[in-house]
Amino acid sequence: MSNAVEKLNTIAIGSIAKLNTLTDGNIEKLNTLVFSGYTALSWATGGNINTSRDGHTQHGTASEGMLTAGYTGSAALVSTEEYNGTAWSAIDGGNLAFTDGSGGTFGFGTQGAAVNSGGYSSDEEDRTEEYDGATWSSGGDLNTAMYGAASWGTQAAGVCVGGTLFGPTQRDRQTTQEYASSSWSSANNCSTGTSQSACFGTLGAGIKATGASGGSSATDTTTCESYDGTDWSSINSMSTGRRYAAGFGSSARGFVSGGEVGGTSQISTETFDGTSWSGDTNLPAAKHLAAQGMGGATTRGGYLAGGTESSRTNTTYTAS
Repeated sequence: MSNAVEKLNTIAIGSIAKLNTLTDGNIEKLNTLVFSGYTALSWATGGNINTSRDGHTQHGTASEGMLTAGYTGSAALVSTEEYNGTAWSAIDGGNLAFTDGSGGTFGFGTQGAAVNSGGYSSDEEDRTEEYDGATWSSGGDLNTAMYGAASWGTQAAGVCVGGTLFGPTQRDRQTTQEYASSSWSSANNCSTGTSQSACFGTLGAGIKATGASGGSSATDTTTCESYDGTDWSSINSMSTGRRYAAGFGSSARGFVSGGEVGGTSQISTETFDGTSWSGDTNLPAAKHLAAQGMGGATTRGGYLAGGTESSRTNTTYTAS
């Protein structure tokens, strides 16, 4: 229902009587009101990825997607696959230089201009690699090495936040860093330290939703915050706290889908309308990604590929 029609529904009886005296010209103006009602998400099952994995990073949209890194259950992956809306293709020469991509890296950007950064080898990593649609090359190092951070945005204007610091005492970071095509800069901390959050939006209008908080005794928080490119602000909480979910969309209409709660994959989706959260269409099956950052989808055309359902999987679910 449009905002205009909603306003009509609140008009007092006396005002309705006045409406009855409107001329044809006034009625014609009423007939031109724009209906801008919300239509719930629709999920479809897309093509399977070639190599089942979790702990990877996702980039782009349901029609032009890309994923890289991850873990098969026995080996770390460096390979990259691209999606055309129907099928996934392995990219020859599209291997990351970072060989310990079994989880904890984060990513953002599009199929043709993506970033993969952070991770963990013998310690938190500060490395960054950029993808041009065919190959990966070195980008600027993080100012603060990050593991398990969440991220969103584009190669020219990206953001990462949170993550886990293991020593000397394990805790969840509040650290925020911004990326501008080749270099990172430090930004203001968020209020609540989290790891494995779901994020979406742009550098100047981003949302960090849910995630794990509490260090070594972390729980799944419902806390959410918005970022305006400078400062963080608290916003309304989600209904279900979760980690390893996918975030996509804009700060005016965003989505968090799937995830994990207490080791159990989630099927639900929640949507953010710029103010509050509400339930949306469930995924075809419960799934969590263990992927750090969905990537660059600022529309409703997000996707979840790979990850874990009852076991590690190669399925893809696309939103529209």
